[in-house]
Amino acid sequence: MAARHLRALVARHRPGADPLPIAVQLARLFSALRSHLAEEERYVYRALTATRDRDAAALARRFHRQMGSLAWDWEEFMRRWSSSAVIAHDFAAFEYALNRLLAALDTRIACENATLYPVADALFPDWQERAA
Repeated sequence: MAARHLRALVARHRPGADPLPIAVQLARLFSALRSHLAEEERYVYRALTATRDRDAAALARRFHRQMGSLAWDWEEFMRRWSSSAVIAHDFAAFEYALNRLLAALDTRIACENATLYPVADALFPDWQERAA
């Protein structure tokens, strides 16, 4: 939801307009992403890597490594595009970098939904309730 709203703001942005609403929504998305990652760490990765199911543990380790890379990419992006003034200075570069990062996030979410979460659900049916 936050990513969709951010995409809409970026699509509606016009040259010379203040990108402050974009910067605010970006901060909201980043905060939600950090929270989600912390929940995954606590309720999914730890449980799956500790399970006796070797395939599930290996899957969790692989996803965890990959997520570390994406999380680092987000951290770098947020440092680079740290204010609306920076965004306004080179909006085209911001938009390009954001779209690449959002595409990577979309891919990650699809993979989690198709592969990781079904395994977690099968082994720990109540993990999502605990994470809520």
